[in-house]
Amino acid sequence: MFALARTTVGRAGAATRVMPSVLRLRGIASMRKDPDEATGLYYHALPNEEGVWALSLLSTPPSSASAVSVLGTLRTRDGAEPAEYLRENPDEVRRNEAFWDVLHRVLQAQVPHDEPLQVEAMNRGDGWAHLYDVRNGAAPGRVASPDDIFGSVAFTEGKLDASTYERNGMYRFCVKPEGPMQLPSKWLESVRKQLTSS
Repeated sequence: MFALARTTVGRAGAATRVMPSVLRLRGIASMRKDPDEATGLYYHALPNEEGVWALSLLSTPPSSASAVSVLGTLRTRDGAEPAEYLRENPDEVRRNEAFWDVLHRVLQAQVPHDEPLQVEAMNRGDGWAHLYDVRNGAAPGRVASPDDIFGSVAFTEGKLDASTYERNGMYRFCVKPEGPMQLPSKWLESVRKQLTSS
């Protein structure tokens, strides 16, 4: 935002300074990139909604807060930077289910091609493997926190079955102190590709 000061001339010829008016220029100061590159997040200021940001994995501004590219919205207070505010107030994001539906479809499609999942299935034979957020990666042989698990998929005799993919309703987009979601780079690329074609 830019503040423009106007000066007017009064009746006696004295210059009077008028309070600055605020001008929002399209594309300027209306988008922020998350300081942690690994999140891949962008914060887009929503027009006509002061302090409300659309969170997205795309740098292009969304058409609306309900656009499929918007994972959720965040209302900041007192002019706070959205990335900082999000980390301090992780539960204040209002989710956009359209985005999360796309994310889960992409993750389910990734199952047969995901090398770590394949290795886990081959090593363990039968059971469930979890697709998890890498912000707080689980150690090999350990199960990630429920807050970090996107979903799970069954495997039998070392073979993954993508049709068994189940969402985890306990997943949290942002947690303290780790911060917001971090997708493995392959998944992030696939989600972005799907969002730009939607």
